[in-house]
Amino acid sequence: MSLENDPDDPSLPLWLREMRRRERHRPIADPYDALLLEVVFATHRGNLDRLKVALEALTRSRGQVDISMYHDYPDAEGMAIMGETLLQTAVKRDHLDVATLLIALGADLEASVGYNDEMYTSLHGAVSHNNVVLVRLLLDSGADVHARWYNGSDDGTAIFLATCGRGKAAIDTLEILLDHGLDINDPYHQGRFGNRLMKNAVYAGGSGLELAIHLIRRGVALSQHHYACFCEVVSDRRSPEGLRFLVDEVGRREVEDYLMALLWLVREECYPCPAAPCEMRLEIIEFLISRLICDLGPGKALKDLPEIDTLLRKASSHGYTALAQLLREHEVGVTGSPPIASNHSN
Repeated sequence: MSLENDPDDPSLPLWLREMRRRERHRPIADPYDALLLEVVFATHRGNLDRLKVALEALTRSRGQVDISMYHDYPDAEGMAIMGETLLQTAVKRDHLDVATLLIALGADLEASVGYNDEMYTSLHGAVSHNNVVLVRLLLDSGADVHARWYNGSDDGTAIFLATCGRGKAAIDTLEILLDHGLDINDPYHQGRFGNRLMKNAVYAGGSGLELAIHLIRRGVALSQHHYACFCEVVSDRRSPEGLRFLVDEVGRREVEDYLMALLWLVREECYPCPAAPCEMRLEIIEFLISRLICDLGPGKALKDLPEIDTLLRKASSHGYTALAQLLREHEVGVTGSPPIASNHSN
C-alpha cells in the first residue's frame, strides 16, 4: 500500500479510511540505512542468529528501535520486499523462529500494509500460505482474527483467504479461524451468487474438492448457484467421489443438475483440463445417466427430456463417444412423441 493514499476518500468504506489514517503515521525505513538493511536481510533469509546480531548492533547505534517500520526494498541484495514490516517479511517466507522473536520484541501484529493499494496483516499472510503453525502463533499472541484485508478492489477477513487454498492445510487453517470466532455464514460473505467462501473453495479445486466438502459438512449455507457450481467443478475435476457426495450426502437430486453436469463435462472436453482415466470419465457419465433415469419418475424416459437432444449433439460434435453411445442406447435422438418437461424445478 502506498502510505500516501488519501485516507479520507469518501468513496471508501469507513473501516478502510480508519485503517489508512492509522497506517499513515507508520514510520518508513530509510532504504539506504546499512544497519536497517542488515536487519531486513537477516529477516528475509530467516537467519535467526544473524538477525539477533543485527538487532543488537542497531540498538547500540540508535537506542530504541521501532521494529514495525514500513520497509520497501524493490531490489536490494536479491530481495524483493515491497511494502512490508519485518514481521510480515518473516511470515510471508514462513520463518517461524524469526517471527517468534519479532513478536516477543513487540512487533505490531495489526500492521496492515502492502504493495501499491493492498492492506494485509501478518495473520492474512500466514492464512494465505495455510501455515497452520504461524496462524496459531499469531492468534495466540493476540492477532485480531476479525481484521480485514483490502487489495484495491476486494476485501474480507482471513477466512476468505483460507478458502483460496486446498488440501488438509487449508482445512486446518479454516478450523483454527472458526475456533477463534469467525463465522462461516457471516452475512458479509454473501455475494451475488451466494456464499463466496464456497465459491472460492470449489474454484480452488484440489483432489476430491476436500475443502468444498468440508465447508458443506461444517454447515456452510448453500444457494442454488453453489449446488450448480459444485456440480460443474466436480465434472471438470473428474471426481466420482465428489459427485457422489453431492448427490448422496448433500441430497442434490434434481434432473436439471445432472444434465448441467453432463453438459459441463462435454464442454470442458474441448479445453485444457485435468486429465483423468477413461474409466473414471465413464464412471461419472454412467452415474449421472443412472440418476437421471431414476429421478425422472414412472412413465417417463430419458429421451423425453427437452434438453437431452442438446446433450447428444454436443457429445457427438465434441467427440465424447461414450456419452453419445449411452444416450443412443436409451433412444435419445430418435424421433417420436413430443418432449415433456421434467418433474423437478430449480
